[in-house]
Amino acid sequence: MIFATTSCAVFGSHARGNIDAISDFDVLVVSPSENIGRIYADKNYPSNDSVSIYTWSRFDRMCAERSLFVQHLKLEAKILRDPNDKLKGVLERFTPYNDYTYDIEKTRKFLNLLSDVPHDQHGLGWATDIVAIVARNVGIARLANEGRYVFSWSDLADELVKVGCIEKNERHLISEMRFLKKQYRSQGKVLVAVEKITELILFAQRLSGVEFTPQITSRGKLDPVDVNEGWNPYSRAKLIERDLFSLRPVVNSNREEFVYLRTELRRGIICPSRYLWQFKNDRSGLSKKFSRLRTIAE
Repeated sequence: MIFATTSCAVFGSHARGNIDAISDFDVLVVSPSENIGRIYADKNYPSNDSVSIYTWSRFDRMCAERSLFVQHLKLEAKILRDPNDKLKGVLERFTPYNDYTYDIEKTRKFLNLLSDVPHDQHGLGWATDIVAIVARNVGIARLANEGRYVFSWSDLADELVKVGCIEKNERHLISEMRFLKKQYRSQGKVLVAVEKITELILFAQRLSGVEFTPQITSRGKLDPVDVNEGWNPYSRAKLIERDLFSLRPVVNSNREEFVYLRTELRRGIICPSRYLWQFKNDRSGLSKKFSRLRTIAE
């Protein structure tokens, strides 16, 4: 049986029991290989569920690195399937670090992706997605440095106010990030003013200790980025996603081919649980499509 050593757990709001109208259904799948994990996820969960898939070797490395995601699972996950109690044992043995400054530094670099933001509903949505990821991850890490392990959005906002990381009148920005992130992940765009995006970016900068002036740039005017230079796979994928939103067909180009290629590349964006997995496993194919798209776009 191919799933003999595949474990599965639910975490997040569904595990905590504080579900609301925009809660994701967060699922962890750990398998011997990514392909087996993907087969298991596709067989058991609809595409709009947020499924995190790891190999056992990758999950063991995360434990060795004292990942706060593993601490999240240890505190909140409800195990649904676990042959031989393997996942249960791993989580019981896990202990976090007492200093996550390195994690904060890594997340700060991710925020630099926002130096150029496409000025349309898709590009602004892309920016809110990154801002929400950065604010959440930095906030969690800063609280972990205080010995506080908090993972729900509302509790995170409350604790950040308590320890003085954000002002009380900034608390609502955390909620707004969460709402806009959900809107983007479900629709691929957001309906929001540029001024609000700029406010959220500046808030994330203050929380992260990063300073730069965000540029909300007209479509088709972004400088191309070498996605192989100095970025991890997720950041590369997000850069391709950004550039995808900035492109538009030239007057004399093959518009049908342009629309087809852009639609194909956008599929993963609307389904984030499959997004990075697709990028890692078909990077060559995605790069060829994107290169062709560039040649028929401004």
